[in-house]
Amino acid sequence: YYKNIMFVFFLLAPIYLLIAIEPSAFITNIVDDKWEDLVEILPLISVMYLYNAIGSDGGSIMLAHKLYKVNFVWKLFWTTGGLSVIYISAIMLGDLQSVVASYCAFTLIFGLLWHYILYAYCRVNLFSILSQLKNVIIAMCILLMAFALTDIVLINLMHYIVFIAIWFGLYFLLVMSLDKALFNDIKSIVTPLLSRNKL
Repeated sequence: YYKNIMFVFFLLAPIYLLIAIEPSAFITNIVDDKWEDLVEILPLISVMYLYNAIGSDGGSIMLAHKLYKVNFVWKLFWTTGGLSVIYISAIMLGDLQSVVASYCAFTLIFGLLWHYILYAYCRVNLFSILSQLKNVIIAMCILLMAFALTDIVLINLMHYIVFIAIWFGLYFLLVMSLDKALFNDIKSIVTPLLSRNKL
């Protein structure tokens, strides 16, 4: 379970972090200018999805422990609660930024509750997950500091592509230098998937 979480977080972290720090460049070069209104809320959404990745495989471990009812009730609770927050905040607050902020707050609180349930029923510890991800988190912090200290201007698509290549290259180098065993862990996850596809 911890290896699966680490693998998902390892892949998603640089993508969501890149979108969070350069939302305008992402929308201009990758999506379309008509989505420019999302620039202000895109960093918040990116961080929210990155946070969700930490508990993304929780449903699988619930099913592995044959906790079908607990998993079903939680999914129902999560979906109903999320839709209620979106509906109420849309009526009371009105603007998209406030709705997204409300849903992100809901995700944070219910995400912590989800990890408590995982620990109570399956003994999956949030701190154990974070300790597995510490090298990825350190690499992300180093990249953020490097980005903050540089004055990068992404004028066109070519500049953005070069920046993405450098960003991912530095990220992988940092993570691998901090945790040399991570490559073997990733290989142990990917190899069975590739062999299964060949069959």
